Amino acid sequence: MSFQEKIDKLLEEKHVKNLRQLASDVDIPYTTLWDYYSNPVRLEKANLTNIKKIANHLGCTIDYLVFDNILEPNGVVLDNFDIKKDNLEKNVVLDEVELLFDKHKDILTQDDKDYIKFIIEKRKKEIDKELGEE
Repeated sequence: MSFQEKIDKLLEEKHVKNLRQLASDVDIPYTTLWDYYSNPVRLEKANLTNIKKIANHLGCTIDYLVFDNILEPNGVVLDNFDIKKDNLEKNVVLDEVELLFDKHKDILTQDDKDYIKFIIEKRKKEIDKELGEE
């Protein structure tokens, strides 16, 4: 199920009138929300804070909103969330991410950090698969 389909479903369930109302409720520009809603490429580059605001307001997880294969709004455990600390410490890219996390430690929660690490690792696995380097 796509982001667009999930948003439509949640708007109806939560009795939110439309995207414009949702944007106002979560204090993000309507045009930004529309970009996420109408363009999967824009959604891939979405600001995590905005997605978190939307998820919190609609009573679902961030994972549910952004991953098409997650069909339950709450309580979903990702089978492939298997990033191990030892592996992260050996990964130069993720070491650089840790430096960024440290720089923004007042803003990011541990859940935010884990989620960002998960997304990076997931994308790395996808690229490795595309390149035939599983």
